[in-house]
Amino acid sequence: SAVRAHSSPSQSTISAQTLAAKLIDIEDLYLPWKCVKSSWNHKQRKWYEKLNTVVMSTRDDVALVCEQIHVLHDSIKPAALACWFTAAAAKEMWKIAVNKQELNSAEEAVVCLQAALTHAAAPQWLL
Repeated sequence: SAVRAHSSPSQSTISAQTLAAKLIDIEDLYLPWKCVKSSWNHKQRKWYEKLNTVVMSTRDDVALVCEQIHVLHDSIKPAALACWFTAAAAKEMWKIAVNKQELNSAEEAVVCLQAALTHAAAPQWLL
């Protein structure tokens, strides 16, 4: 199990550590091999190691988490994602959220990616 960061009541409950752990869980739970491009076979270990470094760290490395969100997304076959996610406008808004490199936007992007992988409804902010 992943080590979770401790937060005081005055802090947001999301941290780079919890977001990295969530991303690892999403890859583990919702991405069977048939849903990723063959190149993922070579990228997965390094991707996991980078995110695990964030999980175990005491500093919030949001930029690294956002970079790894893109790495994972780029490795997913488009057919594995809900059709609303592959629409140009939604995909562009999602990329903008990730590229902000802010915790709240990155969390929204990760939740959105999970919804796309599970073919759930699109999040309101993306519509």
